[in-house]
Amino acid sequence: MALSCNTWLSTRFCQPRFIFPFDHPVELNIFVDSSLLAYAACTYINGRLFFAKAKVGPLKQRTIPELELMAMSLGVDLGEFFCETLTRSEITIVYWSDSQVCLSWLESSKPLKPFVRNRVNKINATCASFKYVPSALNPADCATRGITSTIDSLLWWNG
Repeated sequence: MALSCNTWLSTRFCQPRFIFPFDHPVELNIFVDSSLLAYAACTYINGRLFFAKAKVGPLKQRTIPELELMAMSLGVDLGEFFCETLTRSEITIVYWSDSQVCLSWLESSKPLKPFVRNRVNKINATCASFKYVPSALNPADCATRGITSTIDSLLWWNG
């Protein structure tokens, strides 16, 4: 363990602090994903990782689509937070998920189980519009399944 920590600490790593010019519109891309152990949302501004949040999965066993819906809800919470925090007139938020089941639930008019219905109603109340991203291109997948080195992961840092 000490060897790997020392190796990691000796690695030169630099993440630029400048995120966007103040006179340009901002586009936030929020990616969400889940696994049986965790669910996460990652926010990117102009192609750079800005913020990521992961949570441990619930104690009560849920299906993968239900966990994906929890990740979508987390992503919507982050989007609302950034709209309030970033005092800019032109903010565009694009939400991305690799769960086609959840994307169909958001559009469904059929009766849904209460757990699903409550989260779908919350997401739809915010006017969030989710798009599909293949799992291999979803950077939130790194947060839920783990990666060997975040320093080397272009998908994680650049979305």
